Amino acid sequence: MATRWGIASAGKISHDFVTALSTLSAEEHKVVAVAAQQLERAEKFATEHNIPNAYGSYEELAKDPNVEVVYIGTVNSLHFDIGKLMLNHGKHVLCEKPLTLNVKQSKELIDLAKKKKLFLMEAIWSRCFPAYDALKKELESGLLGDILQVMVGFGVVIDDIDRVKLKELGGGTILDLGVYVLQFSQYVFGPSLPESIEASGYLNENGVDTSTSITLKYKGGKTSTLITHSKVKLPNEAFIIGTKGTIKVNEPFWCPTSFTTPEKTKEFILPTATKTFNFTNSAGLRYEAIEVRRCLKQGLLESPKVSHQESLTIAQLQDEIRNQIVIIRTFHMMATRWGIVSAGKISHDFVTALSTLSAEEHKVVAVAAQQLDRAKKFATEHNIPNAYGSYEELAKDPNVEVAYIGNINTQHLEVSKLMLNHGKHVLCEKPLTLNLKQSKELIELAKKKKLFLMEAIWSRCFPVYDALKKELESNSLGEVLQVTATIGVLNAEVERVRLKETGGGNILNIAVYALQFAQFVFGPSAPENVLALGNLNENGVDTNTSIILKYKGGKIATLTTHGKAQMVNDAYVVGTKGYVKVSSPFWCPTTITTPSGTTEFQLPTASKPFHFPNSAGLRYEAIEVRRCLKQGILESQYLTHAESLVIAQLQDEIRRQVGVKYDED
Repeated sequence: MATRWGIASAGKISHDFVTALSTLSAEEHKVVAVAAQQLERAEKFATEHNIPNAYGSYEELAKDPNVEVVYIGTVNSLHFDIGKLMLNHGKHVLCEKPLTLNVKQSKELIDLAKKKKLFLMEAIWSRCFPAYDALKKELESGLLGDILQVMVGFGVVIDDIDRVKLKELGGGTILDLGVYVLQFSQYVFGPSLPESIEASGYLNENGVDTSTSITLKYKGGKTSTLITHSKVKLPNEAFIIGTKGTIKVNEPFWCPTSFTTPEKTKEFILPTATKTFNFTNSAGLRYEAIEVRRCLKQGLLESPKVSHQESLTIAQLQDEIRNQIVIIRTFHMMATRWGIVSAGKISHDFVTALSTLSAEEHKVVAVAAQQLDRAKKFATEHNIPNAYGSYEELAKDPNVEVAYIGNINTQHLEVSKLMLNHGKHVLCEKPLTLNLKQSKELIELAKKKKLFLMEAIWSRCFPVYDALKKELESNSLGEVLQVTATIGVLNAEVERVRLKETGGGNILNIAVYALQFAQFVFGPSAPENVLALGNLNENGVDTNTSIILKYKGGKIATLTTHGKAQMVNDAYVVGTKGYVKVSSPFWCPTTITTPSGTTEFQLPTASKPFHFPNSAGLRYEAIEVRRCLKQGILESQYLTHAESLVIAQLQDEIRRQVGVKYDED
């Protein structure tokens, strides 16, 4: 007997599906009914396609005893309810993508199909095309070697179509186009979920996405870069890149008739139909109908081409991507809400620097200190609405989004962990922690919690450092062989610096700036050799250090720190063709001299005085934090987690050689 189809909806995709069925044998596929929400639309559709029964409700279609399988071609927001309706009336279901609006609905629908012992398949027709079967064989042959990268773009101009632009219809490219780029990535690298997902995009005035850029990272260094767009036409090709070559799936990659390997191009001809189609290559809808019939004949309740688990994985990816883009939208519309940990001098300077930025983008909503009166005094001075006498209270404040950690070094680990465990992003003053072991622990926690964490080495965010990077990349200095940096400030008698129990010593407090400068030029890998000499005070922490870092290729950094002598505090980068001078203070500079001249970058003025030189520049790291959060990035490229770990490793080794040891070591 023929498979007896009922069609739910009389729209364009339903027209194409029924027209594609007409290219198959009438002895194997027969459309026996169509339903729409308006009877006249169903009747018009039935007349056009010679369908014997037309209904003005989906309930009538569900109750038709002659209907065996229902094809659901309605708007996305109706898939779940209509899918349940059909399953509850004993119908097998082929539902257009997306199966439902989210993973929760998809689980419920799949569970119902299993309970009713009925066939259910998400109509990701791509998987049923002969080109995909042939592609699978090419991938399994090892032709490409180790496959490392997938790149797919899907862009068509559809942003003015109601089903795409309206939230109430389940609009947006993530559900409409994204399913195709995601299924392609999973086809190559799946079926397991990727290890990490990063997404950015734009929403329209209705709150649904018009474009997305997605990066999926899988085990083994495998990555997918995916793009969707509803406002521009993209090439709409897919690339699979391996160590031995590339396969290109030609446009349209989601319903392809050809792909090109390193050896040849394979083509697959589609049949012609008696009626015209609305969408590209819609004759290929026949392939998913063939797959449904094959499964039913064999008593299979799900297709191996698009298994239930794969539909759930894709839905999970869509949920996460939508969530990230909604977060990004929120950041575009709202100020970043800062909570300040400690009411000391650096916290004063950070908050004062924030005051030079737009209040629509940065807002301090709370401050905490270990004594409530200090927090209240700080809050009054800076017009902060909430003051707390413990860090726990700030961690629990639901209005705090990012915590700035400005307390003493020995507290960085525990307070940062407290904030991360309460869902706060963290910008922690240098040093990130007291040692490499602690820094690894903190970074691993941030990754586990999927929260932003950055060591506040503000130097990296200054415009001078951007200018230095461009100069190094221009090769104006020739081969860079030498870095020198000196940092000497009169801080030897400052309590937090002279005492071991506060994480004192200048290796952690100021040498970090010289080390990061050397790594900025010669890194990110650690040097091959580290030599250090220094002097200790009566408390067992260093007052001054001299450091030599030896890198591959004859490159050397010579670094000097001092807490008892005020030094010139310039830094030099010297190459075979010339040098760059970053003028004092090199860790927060406003002036750079290159072979082509001197450039100055003015800092803004603030309404309050600062405690430390150039503290207005703390604004730059705040800007970077907001930028990362807006883009859903959990670590800054100005100072990555890996770089913080290298710097901590260097500090550990220098302390070992000089003789500074903390109880925490």
